[in-house]
Amino acid sequence: MKIAQISPYFYPVTGGMENHVLEISKRLSRYYEVTIITSNRDRNGNKLPIYEKLGKISIIRANTLIRTSEFSSFFPAAFELSKNYDLLHIHAYRHPHNLIPIFTKRPSILTPHYPVYPFSSKKRRFFISIYDRIIGRKVLLSYQKIIALTQGEKDWLIKSFGIPENKITIIPNGIPEIFLKKHNSSKFREKFFIPKDKFLILAVGRIHFSKGFQDLILAYKILPENIRENIILAIVGPDGGYLTKLKELVSLLKLEKNVIFAGEISEDLKLSAYESCDLFVLPSYWEGFGITLLEAMAKDKPVLARNAGGQKWVVPEKEFLFEDFESLSEKIKLIYLGKLKKNLNYREIVKKNY
Repeated sequence: MKIAQISPYFYPVTGGMENHVLEISKRLSRYYEVTIITSNRDRNGNKLPIYEKLGKISIIRANTLIRTSEFSSFFPAAFELSKNYDLLHIHAYRHPHNLIPIFTKRPSILTPHYPVYPFSSKKRRFFISIYDRIIGRKVLLSYQKIIALTQGEKDWLIKSFGIPENKITIIPNGIPEIFLKKHNSSKFREKFFIPKDKFLILAVGRIHFSKGFQDLILAYKILPENIRENIILAIVGPDGGYLTKLKELVSLLKLEKNVIFAGEISEDLKLSAYESCDLFVLPSYWEGFGITLLEAMAKDKPVLARNAGGQKWVVPEKEFLFEDFESLSEKIKLIYLGKLKKNLNYREIVKKNY
């Protein structure tokens, strides 16, 4: 069987959706012929090779005609290319390539990746509402199956578009088996000169306003001084255009000695970071799923996440969700003091459910 995965962006572009497509394609390619059809540009507009091979996976990067944002692009050749495959798995909702099944009549599956963002501009929200009302339901119904990552996404599809429940299947994200293995916990601390006796809070993600790192920094700032002086905050991930502002915030709050921006690091060093941290925080305003939560939980680490999006369905207990930076700060304090602690085996939760 020939399977095409059609996604706005793909490796070497990184992100939750891109990693999702990469990991499922690696596994499918063991048994089927898998091709990725995607844009020939990254989020910054830089050109990427048209043809590439990644293990058994073939990559075709079609010429991008229009980039509507850093998250969306239109590569019309995908419509013609998709006719050569037995099954299409299309990723992201409200993108031009969502129309492919209507024109090609190929068997198709859609993973929308829960695109409900709280900080869209007024203009963008207007166009989203027009799209959803006029063609959204028709587009969604053109797929044989829709994969929701969480129960929340399934509920949204049913309530917002009237999609029949039997058309939607919940398949949560998973993570590579390597996260379940033991790794060197000292590499990350040694690299960034973090003492062994310091409580380490870790956050991982692209440095962008939507990721909410500013709230994490504010939460850290308002911790009682006698607690804060024993905690190091490390933020790991590439700059998404917001790093300068975060550094200015850290400087303004006089936190330079205790807040580390590690940048984009190797996979080995990232595994060490998860292994060595004492608490993982996902402060994003909205995630389709929040795969970094699974990565931390696989290392048996407690996690905190904002009570929003797909991430609230991943956190095992509601006590580990927060609403704003004040409530985040309070929960960090309670975890540090051992007062917000449950006998949860996070690693087993991941193994059993994901």
